[in-house]
Amino acid sequence: MKKKAIWENHVLSVHDNLVLKDDGTVFAMFEVPASIISMMDNKGKEAHKQATQAVITSLYENLGFEILVKPLSKDLLKSYEILLKDCDPRTREFGEYLLEQSYSELMNELGNLHHYKFFLTVPLSDFSFSGDLRKMMKEGWQRFRKSVVNLIRRELEFNLNWYESYKQTASDLEMNLNLLQARPLKREETLLYNSLNYLRGIEVNKDEVLADVKNAIENMDDTTIDVRSDGLLEIHHPQGSSLLKFLPLADYPEVVNNIHLIEHLQTLPFPVEFRIKARFRKNKGALGMEATAERNRDRIGTELSEADEKGNVTKSSSVGAYMILEDIISGVDNGEYFLDFLPVFAITGSTPEEINYYKKMLMTAMEGLGVKIVPSQWDQPYLFYKMRSTEELTRSDRYWVQNMKVSAFVENLFFVSQKVGSDIGFYFGRVDHTTLNWAGNYEKAIASSPTPFFWNMFQANKEDIEGKLGDSPHVGIFGDTGSGKSFFAKLAFVYHSILKGLSLYIDPKDEMKSQFLYVRDKLESYLPEMEEKIADLVALIEDDEILERRIRNLEFAYHKPLIDYINHIHFVS
Repeated sequence: MKKKAIWENHVLSVHDNLVLKDDGTVFAMFEVPASIISMMDNKGKEAHKQATQAVITSLYENLGFEILVKPLSKDLLKSYEILLKDCDPRTREFGEYLLEQSYSELMNELGNLHHYKFFLTVPLSDFSFSGDLRKMMKEGWQRFRKSVVNLIRRELEFNLNWYESYKQTASDLEMNLNLLQARPLKREETLLYNSLNYLRGIEVNKDEVLADVKNAIENMDDTTIDVRSDGLLEIHHPQGSSLLKFLPLADYPEVVNNIHLIEHLQTLPFPVEFRIKARFRKNKGALGMEATAERNRDRIGTELSEADEKGNVTKSSSVGAYMILEDIISGVDNGEYFLDFLPVFAITGSTPEEINYYKKMLMTAMEGLGVKIVPSQWDQPYLFYKMRSTEELTRSDRYWVQNMKVSAFVENLFFVSQKVGSDIGFYFGRVDHTTLNWAGNYEKAIASSPTPFFWNMFQANKEDIEGKLGDSPHVGIFGDTGSGKSFFAKLAFVYHSILKGLSLYIDPKDEMKSQFLYVRDKLESYLPEMEEKIADLVALIEDDEILERRIRNLEFAYHKPLIDYINHIHFVS
């Protein structure tokens, strides 16, 4: 039995990275580029956590924030089309041959590819709207949305220019986030990522979604959500449907040092969204962290003393709680900040069986970190509402809310990736996320990694490449004897020799020429057979377009582009 429900968005207007809600609150949205840190780089991790702590502490005056770890699908076909444009006309066919093979391999082994982006959303102070306008916004949006929204927007944009009052505040906030190189979203991105709150698990045409929401911002929630009896949400949109499940993080281990939850999350072979709504706690005052911790410490201390006097065995959980409360009081004395935060995972799939499989894998992975996740069977509508980009954590939100000092909170290791290579490039293999020794079992190592490694070293020479660190590609290849250094170097040469420009490979062992020519001669022995099949196709097929496509497929099957490529190489001995 399904219960039909529709949750409307409360976004009234968007200007650049600023979002105005119907209650008058304004949010600033940023993308935080992932810092590339190896799993074995402990010094790099510690430095990154210190930078993250400094940035989060600087948000105290904003009262709270949201961190979003968002899995986004990678359009591999589009990436390969861009890469093909850099291929030399003489080797383009061989480029197509290689990219088609790698595309088929990746789709068979990994399915749809995804990558993670990190977002930070921060509330700004309320703007002082007039009482009449605030009342019109609230009542008009909730009761007469279609007829009143345009009137409200005109009033805001042409008379109030609401965003003008926030430009300086947003600029100051951007300066505070410079340590993490946070980038304010563009208007199109702000609209799109708010729309994606309603499209989890659906492969939509993002240009169409953006066009719809640009036309009318109330199209942002053009989605129907069915609450299913099995505790799943079923999303329906004109471009597709999906199943959605929210899984709150119910408990952390007592010691969170080096838990690095986000790092482990990215090693899972399926996309998982992770969102945290955080609110700063006051340190002082009757309801502040210090007074609350002291009251609880005194209560537990009394219980421990009484148990000791009676000769009873003291519970380890009570002793642990007492030590944690002592740590909180010490943290307040040292000027540390504390957070209440609601951490929630979101997984999507096409069937309940797929969702349950992902849920078990996620729970198993988090159990290894000492993290407890709960199914929250009947709280899915609340979590859907709460896990939108402009919803804040409030005091009325009590379930699954965790409390930590900021220095412990950053042990989750936010804004970090183990990505290697380029966004657009040739497929070389997988990134090994573990420190295990696979004892030569490369198949097991490959199966354990969901992260492909794409690389085009010539991108370093290009202009306007986002995230580029230098202009001159210097590459070092290191490893034990027999570990594949020469193979990798040869593979890199083959791939990059397809691109525009001249490539020179110096082969001290003088082995490549004989290897390449051996492969060419062996493949050429099958060409007469291919020519016979092509003659049969010419006799049977009259349509030129179909004939051309069939001949191309046949040539690829007999590796003719590879033969032509080898003949294109100029060998000098």
